[in-house]
Amino acid sequence: MNLWTRILIAMKVSYVRQHVALAALMACASLVALSAGAIEWSMLIEVDGATNKVTFADKRYAIDVSLVARDGAWSGSVANREKGAIVLGLELTAEPLAVTPGKSALYLPHVYGRRIRNWPEHGVRQKGVDMWTETAKGVFVPFTSKWDAATGSRAVPLPYPSKLATMQWATLNEGESGFYLASEDPSAGAKDIQIEYDSNGKRLKMGFFFPMFLPEGESYSIPRVVMEKYAGSWHVSKASLPKSML
Repeated sequence: MNLWTRILIAMKVSYVRQHVALAALMACASLVALSAGAIEWSMLIEVDGATNKVTFADKRYAIDVSLVARDGAWSGSVANREKGAIVLGLELTAEPLAVTPGKSALYLPHVYGRRIRNWPEHGVRQKGVDMWTETAKGVFVPFTSKWDAATGSRAVPLPYPSKLATMQWATLNEGESGFYLASEDPSAGAKDIQIEYDSNGKRLKMGFFFPMFLPEGESYSIPRVVMEKYAGSWHVSKASLPKSML
């Protein structure tokens, strides 16, 4: 399955028919699919009433995460064999991407769609809208103001499906190349699009968080996730786009 087909699927399963202009936008891109990029995962689990974050390097718990790359996409499963533990969510992220402030553009399915060209180095606002919230020194997430530094609660800028994330994809584009993130989930299940920018290293993390409630003995099938680099320009026709995308 090529990248263009996956883009159409990601749009279709989002069932947001009023945003057909975004389909026209994607049709203008000349995309050449490459192999699936590197991926990392982490989990939120609850053990004895306490919530912990577990990374792929942590071998303390009998929780199996299986990930397989095929046709430029990742899929797999989570199986909980840990007595007394509940898996609350799985986060899949691509390897950090280089950003060039002033040249890189981030395309997000925020409301009618939004193209972010103002990186925090240029100010957190763009056309009167707060585009970035600082969650740690030099680390930013788009839009959200829900971050609580005192409790360390997780910022959720783009929960899908909602008006804040009407589709299951995002892209980072610079000139003749870019990076495409999408979830090919025909059930349109709940998930968060994770975007985090480190202004210190000029790096962007992109991925998904899949919430779940998975007690001992149960399993979860991970929807196909595309994390691909592509070659080609994203040509934008102002006449074909919602005003908020320009």
